[in-house]
Amino acid sequence: EAGRGRAAFHSTEAQSDFMAFAQMFRAWRSSVSRHQGQAFCSAHSLSADVLYQIEELRQQYFSYLIDTGFVQVDTDTRNALARRRSRQGRPRLMDIPAHLDTYGQSVPV
Repeated sequence: EAGRGRAAFHSTEAQSDFMAFAQMFRAWRSSVSRHQGQAFCSAHSLSADVLYQIEELRQQYFSYLIDTGFVQVDTDTRNALARRRSRQGRPRLMDIPAHLDTYGQSVPV
């Protein structure tokens, strides 16, 4: 059953499991922003807890890039990221600033 739910994200452009997962994660984030995250997970046999953990890791990695100086952001972005990471429970979704997300929507990487 889980395979059928995930198979919907394989495409002719990106047939690898990794690229299917990236598309699935992007679709999940979009559904969460519309308050339909749990329904999305149920429909595709996914774990919301695992997806939120991945979101948290994504934010941690972004923070490390900022802290090491590899990525430069303004003070507002830095403060918003710190507020998100200091919350208890599930992390709030965070968008990468557009000027740093040049290929974020690109499927054929």
